[in-house]
Amino acid sequence: MAILAKVLLLGDGAVGKTALRDSFLGRSFSTNYIPTLGADFIAKTITLEGRELRFQIWDLAGQPAFRDVRKLYYRNTAGAFLVFDLTRLETLTNISTWLTELAINANTPKVSIVVIGNKLDLLEKEIDLENEIESILETIKLKHLANIDTHITYIETSAKTGKNVPDAFFKLGEGILQLYVNENF
Repeated sequence: MAILAKVLLLGDGAVGKTALRDSFLGRSFSTNYIPTLGADFIAKTITLEGRELRFQIWDLAGQPAFRDVRKLYYRNTAGAFLVFDLTRLETLTNISTWLTELAINANTPKVSIVVIGNKLDLLEKEIDLENEIESILETIKLKHLANIDTHITYIETSAKTGKNVPDAFFKLGEGILQLYVNENF
């Protein structure tokens, strides 16, 4: 029997959340941007560490107009992707806002988080964000997640080429299994 894990895709509009999900599901990349309205849901099962882990993937709208609607979808979250656009670094700055929203609304004592720098394929040259990401993550842990047991990692992806997309989902799954190893959820 598969372990069921509610997973959220969070981040500003047009950072590639839906494209990441579609890439993970094996769907072809589309250059047409259609904003998610409210939330979209899909499930996929993976095998990890000899266990079946069934992701309930909730793709939440990133536009500010949907803030009140999003609150409904956070409850009982086991994992979250915090996605930003590597070509628009202001979306990285907004990760802290997304984590605050998650911490306030998730109503969970534990959550696995993967911060994703997406659109790697659009960078003309590599940028080194490692120190900045580590600093942001440390600040976020102290400020927003002090009362929540977390497992946080960072990865850069390209939803267009599929680079590191499966790895991001497996990292999230590994974090979920580490946090909930002795529990049924």
